[in-house]
Amino acid sequence: MLMRQIFLFMVMLLVDSNVFAQGTNGRIVDEEGKPLAFANVMMLNSTDSTFVSGTISDEDGYFNLKVECKNQIVKVSLLGYKPIYINGQNDNLGTITLLEDSKVLKDVVIKGNLPRYKSTSEGVQANVEGTVLCKMGTAEDVLSHIPGIVKKGNCYEVFGKGTPIIYVNRKKLQDLSELNRLASDDIADVELLMEPGAAYDASVNAVIKIKTIKKQGDGLGIVYRQVYSQAHQNGLQEQLDINYRNSGFDLFGSLFYGLSHDRQEQRVSQKVTGSQLLDLEEALLIKTRSEDFKGTVGFSYNIDENHSFGATYIATCPTYTRGGWNNSINVFKDNVYIEYLLNTFTYIGSKKPTNDISTYYNGKIGKINIDWNGEAYFRKMGNHQSSQETESMSQKIQNVNTQYVADSRLYASKLVVTMPIWIGKLQLGSEYSNIERTSLYMIEAVSDDLPSNSDDKIKESNVSAFTSYMMNFGKSQLDAGLRYEYVVSDYYNKNVYMSEQSKSYSNFFPYVAFSFPLKNTAVNLNYNVKARRPSYNMLSGNVQYNDKYTYQGGNPLTQPAYLHTIAMNASYRWLRFYTSWRYTKNAFYQCVEPYEKNAEITVYTYRNHPHYQSMNLGMTLSPKVGGWQPMLDLSIMKNYFSIGNVKYNKPFFFVTFNNSFQLPYGIVANVDMDYVTKGHSTTIEWAETGGLNLSLYKSFFNDKLSINFQGRDLFASCRGSNTMRYANREIYQWKYSDTRKLILTVRYRINPSCNKYKGTGAGQEQKSRM
Repeated sequence: MLMRQIFLFMVMLLVDSNVFAQGTNGRIVDEEGKPLAFANVMMLNSTDSTFVSGTISDEDGYFNLKVECKNQIVKVSLLGYKPIYINGQNDNLGTITLLEDSKVLKDVVIKGNLPRYKSTSEGVQANVEGTVLCKMGTAEDVLSHIPGIVKKGNCYEVFGKGTPIIYVNRKKLQDLSELNRLASDDIADVELLMEPGAAYDASVNAVIKIKTIKKQGDGLGIVYRQVYSQAHQNGLQEQLDINYRNSGFDLFGSLFYGLSHDRQEQRVSQKVTGSQLLDLEEALLIKTRSEDFKGTVGFSYNIDENHSFGATYIATCPTYTRGGWNNSINVFKDNVYIEYLLNTFTYIGSKKPTNDISTYYNGKIGKINIDWNGEAYFRKMGNHQSSQETESMSQKIQNVNTQYVADSRLYASKLVVTMPIWIGKLQLGSEYSNIERTSLYMIEAVSDDLPSNSDDKIKESNVSAFTSYMMNFGKSQLDAGLRYEYVVSDYYNKNVYMSEQSKSYSNFFPYVAFSFPLKNTAVNLNYNVKARRPSYNMLSGNVQYNDKYTYQGGNPLTQPAYLHTIAMNASYRWLRFYTSWRYTKNAFYQCVEPYEKNAEITVYTYRNHPHYQSMNLGMTLSPKVGGWQPMLDLSIMKNYFSIGNVKYNKPFFFVTFNNSFQLPYGIVANVDMDYVTKGHSTTIEWAETGGLNLSLYKSFFNDKLSINFQGRDLFASCRGSNTMRYANREIYQWKYSDTRKLILTVRYRINPSCNKYKGTGAGQEQKSRM
């Protein structure tokens, strides 16, 4: 960075030494509004096009010519972009947007030591193309190297923000396994928005935006990928991507098959204090096997450089989902052994498909950009579970059969209009979603203590309008926005409208961010208000049977939480510092309570809490030393949460240390380590956990064939263990999923190309709640 700044300074001195003179100025950006440095700005005589004066743009895209441009021609050019000619009418040319030149980029390969991480107004951006990150293997592997992102089980979390919404080329991911199907060398960059603005749903607290490389050229492109994994049992994935491009028309499709085996060990210790001390010691071994197919077909058409539209259809069908587990429980009362229970469970998942239809239009009329997205989403799911419970003392056998069915549908639309006004950019938009979710739970009643059948339905509509304005003055930037949401949620029990559980909300959500340089340090300050809405499972009235002493269910009375956040991040070269403070009003949390029919039975459910505070503090170091590129991320997160006299405020300490090594013969090796101390997340105290991952990547035949070999969680140290202490109950769960495994990925490409689909999706947060 220092050499880059020195070079810029020297060139500008040579080209235009009188930098303080009055003259012509402006700013150069790309199609996404990002500044372009090193762009050539030349003033030409309008009569014979002879050279008059020239300069280059600085790191923020700004330039200044010492002569006035009245009645002259200004030419702006940069390698990889189409040159633009401007007839000078006044000395302030404003913001000049350069369009990429596909003919130039087709055969250009840019090599250099690009900065991997940089701060943005809403978070952090990581360059992937041209860095060692492009040799990680998949998008899933890349995300594990982004500061602040951690994978927990089958989902991702952002430190202090919760579960993010993930976009690939502005289209929301519904199936996170798609990340494992996206090659890392197809990714241009990844941006983590830790403080998303008014254009996002108020319940979205973090966003991950993955942008792929724009491939050029017409014709047919084919990519085939196969993944073999080995843990206690094997897994297999096969994927075929086909893309046909002719001028502005793209037709694309994908077929995917997956076979997986999951294995999890659990040990549970439960103590219930009352008139008697009830002590349960439980051991479980869970095994499941699943197969699924997924198909995608879509098209996009660029009418011209200003207008495009397209549509995508995605169908996912589980063809086989079965599992089972053995569960043994030793029961003690007042430290006297009274009972031994042996449960044998079988589980059969439904074969119902998920259908997702999306369409978009992206256009530009004059200086006005229009972005519209529509979505229709249908999901059916369910399972059948059988349990045979044997009491060893009495030899009594109880058979429990349950059936669960959930049917969801969503219609959504989102419109965003962007236009330049004064010295900035104004954005106006609206979003609408309509959801209906039906949930049916049936149980064969063989005991009065068993849960009863339930049949509930939720109908929800969400109407929102938002606006934001971003302006630049000097090297500083101000971004302010406001979002309004009106939500109506109607709850039905057995098709009878329930007024107490039904509710409506009308809220404003402000957002403001200010970015400025402090010498060589980029600083960003941010304030926003967000909502955190309970999932539809949390709102369900179902009470489900786990075993004789444990049930779980939702709570239709659970209310949304509202979060006020103040954040700051600063970056200097390869060092980044970030911190935030949050006030959460009406927070919801998981708790355990006695079952109304039998106090010895524990029910997992949800409740609201008036308010609590939390803080997050961390730093990231990502230098480059020769062929070694380390990334060290250190952070602390602490909640100030208490119920009555019980405090749940033990902080988490996170350590992530990733190392990439560029070895001879084009081999890239990765050694990644992470560790998290124990700490509280509301009422749950999570145990410490960590892991070690290794990988080797090598490509052949000009990157047509690539092989990636990985070893994950080599010491089998990743855990999901936790303790909940609530009221008169204390429950400790030790969990180990089958995370230690070897993975071999082989990918072969024939004239690969990425489709140009530009849709962003609509109703994304509502779909994630399903």
